Formats: sequence, structure tokens, C-alpha cells
Amino acid sequence: MVSGPQSQPVSATPEGAAFTAEGTTLCRTMWGHFWSPSHSHFVTNKASGETVGDWNGYTLWPFVIGIEALLEAEAAVPGQFTTEIHAALEACEKFKSTERRGAYTAWVYFEGNDDVYYGEFSERAAGCTRRANG
Repeated sequence: MVSGPQSQPVSATPEGAAFTAEGTTLCRTMWGHFWSPSHSHFVTNKASGETVGDWNGYTLWPFVIGIEALLEAEAAVPGQFTTEIHAALEACEKFKSTERRGAYTAWVYFEGNDDVYYGEFSERAAGCTRRANG
């Protein structure tokens, strides 16, 4: 194996620091705009193909994308998104099927909800693993 020069993390450069700052600002804005403390859920003002209910709660897929954004921001600035990550991961459990082992439902789980997704569960597992190891 040939060893080349070590690359610097993006945030180690002035340009990278600006990208990190902008990314964490966007994540903070995302959290403030889409997280509903009263529902413990990512929501939006207008219904879309990815929302359910009269309060426009997001389905599992965009919910997991929100968690991924929080995990990435936390990796960039450790300790700055811990509270939000805990809240979102705890809230994500309402999607977990009690009928199908290891599966999360597309919408908040209820008895008989068989609309399960293992891909999103894999995304969540990868994010949690990255969080635990990073």
C-alpha cells in the first residue's frame, strides 16, 4: 500500500469551517421549524405525500432523514445536538411494530398496521451505530 499525504478534515480548512457552520445552522433551523414538542414529531404546516393526520406529521422516511441530519450535525459539533437527538430517537419508537420483530411502520404504529419497512429501520440502525461510535 502506498501512503500519500493525509487529507485534512473539511472543517480544518477555513472553507470547511464555513460549511460546518452553515450546515449546523441549517440543522438548527430544521429542528426549530419542523419539530413539534407537543406531538414529539417532525411536522409541517401543509399536508404533503409524506405527512399524515390533521397535524401533518411526517411518515417514517422523512422522520429518519431528520434524525440523520441531527446525527451529522452532532458529529460536526459534538454536544450541540444531543438533546434533540435523544428526543427524536425516543419519538421514533412510536413507529416500531410490536407485531413484526425489527420492523418500523410507515406511520405511527397501531394494532393491525402491517405497512412495515425494514430499509428505514436499517437507516436508523446505521445512524444509531454511527452516533454510538462517533
